[in-house]
Amino acid sequence: MANYAYVRVSTREQNIDRQLAALEPYNIPKRNIFCDYQSGKDFDRPAYRKMLKRLKAGDLLIIKSIDRLGRNYKDTLVEWQNITKTIGADVLVLDMELLDTRQKEGGLAGMLIADLVLQVMAYFAQTEREAIRQRQAEGIAAARARGQQLGRKPLPLPEGFEELCIRYRSGERGWTHEQEYFVCATYRKIKGRCSSHKIYNVQVEEILLQRLQRITAFARDCEDGFVRMVMQQNEKDLNRQLRESNLELNKAEDRIRQLDTIISRLYEDNVAGKISDERFAKMTASYEEEQKSLENRVLELRSFIGDAKEQRLKADSFLKMVRKYSEITELSAEIIRAFVERIEVQTPESVPGTRERNQTIVIRWNFIGAVEIPDDIPETRKKTA
Repeated sequence: MANYAYVRVSTREQNIDRQLAALEPYNIPKRNIFCDYQSGKDFDRPAYRKMLKRLKAGDLLIIKSIDRLGRNYKDTLVEWQNITKTIGADVLVLDMELLDTRQKEGGLAGMLIADLVLQVMAYFAQTEREAIRQRQAEGIAAARARGQQLGRKPLPLPEGFEELCIRYRSGERGWTHEQEYFVCATYRKIKGRCSSHKIYNVQVEEILLQRLQRITAFARDCEDGFVRMVMQQNEKDLNRQLRESNLELNKAEDRIRQLDTIISRLYEDNVAGKISDERFAKMTASYEEEQKSLENRVLELRSFIGDAKEQRLKADSFLKMVRKYSEITELSAEIIRAFVERIEVQTPESVPGTRERNQTIVIRWNFIGAVEIPDDIPETRKKTA
């Protein structure tokens, strides 16, 4: 049995010292204290999710107040039941002595009082959040009515901006090919997952042409050596993918079995009258949706693993493309489609001791994957007629 603590504030500008000070008497190890800088409107929080994976039956979770757990009435009750009933851990709320599931005195009456107190406190946590939002909206409306400028002061438009807008709306690009660049799609879709970085189109085209000329020249002049090199490089990549896929498959299957147990316990609690039909339907719907998603992923992983074990490298298919095109002097849409599956541009990394930054570009070729031609290629007998 271990003690855990959960700390939450809505933004990084807010201070967590008050909550940490309240936890000091319990001597909780730092590794067991989980902190989120996020709103309590829902439970989609990274530290909270990580904590749930660590909690086991018999453990104790300590929080300063119920609104630190969450400010959504229904979801807070569901999560409380998940921790105390499904996982089997205890919860201690420091600001409310009655919310301590370790207290066994009082029997059913004591449990009833604790449940009622939880529902009341969770209700007030949500209404407080709604009141805060209402006060914010009223304050903003009153400020605007007074003509007060909110937010940052507008920046002056750059010179020529209006002319550029007119040219853009008329369909004119307004910039040259040398000025065009790619921006990281992951950064644009998922903030925080990747840093903002870019690379100019002409740089990608130059690198692609150089590598394409190099790999096709080697494949054309030394077919046997090319096939051996592709087999060696792809075997390493394939083994790595198999290890990662098997690991993910095992985790997904374990979670599916865990969800089966959770749903079974919820059904028993519903039949026994411990939870209402409405709450049972909501909780099981969420778990069943997760389970269905995992089952689909398991099918995908099993299919990939099965295909990977039977896969035969297709270097000969790549060689056919090499024979079709003679010396490649420039890129075209047809050549790129024929040879390139995709191009991955990674985040730039600083070079220690300098101001330079290195940016890795991985080209995945059709049929053979991310094959790199080494700089020191050993002498190999060339193809003879």
